[in-house]
Parts: sequence; C-alpha cells; structure tokens
Amino acid sequence: MEQPRPILDIPGSMVTMPEPADPNRHVREYLRYYLSLTSPPGYAVMIRGPWGIGKTFLIRQILAQLFDDEKAYIYISLYGVDAPSDIDTAIFAATHPILGSKAAKVVGRALNAGLKFKGIENPITI
Repeated sequence: MEQPRPILDIPGSMVTMPEPADPNRHVREYLRYYLSLTSPPGYAVMIRGPWGIGKTFLIRQILAQLFDDEKAYIYISLYGVDAPSDIDTAIFAATHPILGSKAAKVVGRALNAGLKFKGIENPITI
C-alpha cells in the first residue's frame, strides 16, 4: 500500500493530507474514451451544469492535455443557441472561418437583396 504524501514534516511526527478527489474524473475519463474512438460515434457529448461552474474551463483543460495543436479539433460554444440549425451554423463558421465571418454574411445578404430585386428568392443562405 502506498504511503500517505507528507505535507508538513515536524520532527517526531508527520502531518499528512489525502489526495484531493477530482469531482470531474468521470467527465475526463469519458471524454478521453469518446475522443479515442476510431470511427465517428454518431452522437455528441453534452455537459450540463449551472452557469459559471467551470464547464468551458474543464473542456479547454482536457483538450489542452490531449492535443498538442489547437488545429487538431474544432471548439464551438452553444451559448445562446436557440435552434438546431444554429448548431450547424456554428460548426460551419468554425470550419470555414472566412465564409462564416460577418463580412461574408453581409456580402451574402447583399447578393440576396440584389437577386431578390431581379425576382430570384433567397438562393444564398448564410
């Protein structure tokens, strides 16, 4: 059995503290498993908790531990998402930063307005 970790060494005695429990261990283990799958699982992982509890911090910490390069994964926040189509838009914007930019949206709206003037209804959806 492993000896307790000394925190403070006082002559003649030793004060020890147990290792702090990781309340997010199950999340870390499951995400490691999920990210190790060799084929797409066909489902996502949702992490729920009250605002400000540290969900984003935890996810970013786990990703930083598992990946050396931020380009190895795509991170999107679903904060403020109201509809499933908004998820698709967030994924598209993250994977195509130039096309998902505000400037591209403005250009798309301008093109739609010009085409609508010519009688063509909303061919460009951004």
